[in-house]
Amino acid sequence: MIGRLGRSRMPQRSARRAAVGRAGRLLDEGRTVDARSLLEATLPPQPPIGAAPDRWLIDAAVLWVHLTHDDPDTYPARLAWARYAYDASRALPGKPADLDRRQASTDAYADALYGLDRHDEAFAVSREGIDLAFARGDIDDVVDRRILLAAEEHERRCDEASHDALAALAERHARHPDTSISRLVQTLPILLGLETCHRHDQAETVAANLRITDLADTDQLDALLDSIESDTGIGVQHTARVHAEAVCDHGDCPVPDPTGDTPPAERQRAMTARLFGLILAGYDPTNAAAHPALITVAARYTAVADPHPDRCTVTPLDWAHYAHDAVLHLPGIDCAQAVAATRTAAGTFQRLSQPQEADRAWQRLAEYTDHLDGGNPDDAVTCRMAIAEEHYRHGRCDAALATATAAVTAWRTRQHRNTLAGTVAVVRARLLFDGCHRHHEYPDSDPVSLFAFSDRDTATALTLHCHGLTVMAEHARRYHPDDACTDQACRQTLAIADDIARRRRGPVWLDLLP
Repeated sequence: MIGRLGRSRMPQRSARRAAVGRAGRLLDEGRTVDARSLLEATLPPQPPIGAAPDRWLIDAAVLWVHLTHDDPDTYPARLAWARYAYDASRALPGKPADLDRRQASTDAYADALYGLDRHDEAFAVSREGIDLAFARGDIDDVVDRRILLAAEEHERRCDEASHDALAALAERHARHPDTSISRLVQTLPILLGLETCHRHDQAETVAANLRITDLADTDQLDALLDSIESDTGIGVQHTARVHAEAVCDHGDCPVPDPTGDTPPAERQRAMTARLFGLILAGYDPTNAAAHPALITVAARYTAVADPHPDRCTVTPLDWAHYAHDAVLHLPGIDCAQAVAATRTAAGTFQRLSQPQEADRAWQRLAEYTDHLDGGNPDDAVTCRMAIAEEHYRHGRCDAALATATAAVTAWRTRQHRNTLAGTVAVVRARLLFDGCHRHHEYPDSDPVSLFAFSDRDTATALTLHCHGLTVMAEHARRYHPDDACTDQACRQTLAIADDIARRRRGPVWLDLLP
């Protein structure tokens, strides 16, 4: 805290200026703790009273308030310094640099008020920030601030906030019609607010302006969708608390009866599905081009959408098909991504009560694998073994063993050296035969070793081998429980698999080392 770390005498102005510059460089380097310590050594124990405004002291205070955003123990000093910066900056002349400084001080003061739940005061200060942005001539910043303020005000004044948000979003779209990640950050909370207040038609109008395929970089998309998915819980609570008497008859309302018997988790799932469906509403899953952002949202939507969508205009089954097929058509996709997408799609189809579609998803992976035959044989064998093990999990023994045999045979034909992927496939294919107690039917007899690689790759191979052992043991007990197998090696292998399943911790493959 400043009261403990601050100096008794204010440093000279030049020293303060140097400290602020150094703190800024530390922030650029990601050294936030060092920057905060430097500022706490620069700021006096208390804000000065009656002294002329000091620009560098204002800057130091604003930076310190920014760095202590998540530290409630800094109050009341945080509020005091934020108020000092706010008041002192207002007394500066109206030079452009001082206007920017006043903007930053106003934002710091509003943030400190929000931290104390003094929302009405924070709203008023935030409106001053909007006026300052207008005075600076930054219209984009004005619009962004109006949207942010509307999102903050929604919980307490949802009617007025919704009106303000819609006006600001319309102006934002008129100025910048493209969809960026920053625009999504602004828009999705507004969509959630509109939905929780049963303003579904307005939400659809806002969503119609979103084009998720405008995103060139999807690195931040998953984190944003995670955030809005967690916020839907707060949204449905708002509906139950503020709109408890409303019974909505809109066909796509996710919470038509907010005080009914529907469990809260189910309400949250329905709200999440509605939001993701709104993002997809401008696209047709039957002819949309493969795009990473659209695939991401489609997969999220189908994971939570109602399996029987009598109140849903977006068809989850069609989007599940799109999410899987589009992944397989993306350029540069590797086999691990193809297998992961297929597993996700198969699970979604099962959840949507479409087991035959789950089987077709694996068939599409098989067709995709056929196209790999002219490429990397390791990718092909990995995909084919995933298909074989899917057959295996569902008790389709003959199909599993035939697919595994074909996978290993094709790899042997095309790959003339032992690779990690191929070696793991050979070993796990043998385990499939062992789980069916068909120990002597495995046609591949060429020896391979899991220890012929680097230490790291050997560890990976042994971990995958352990997983294969558990798959084999589960299959044997589920589908061949009465087989009176007298093979001693089989008994030992099952015992090892049982031990792995019991422990499920640490590098259990160490027991397999020679």
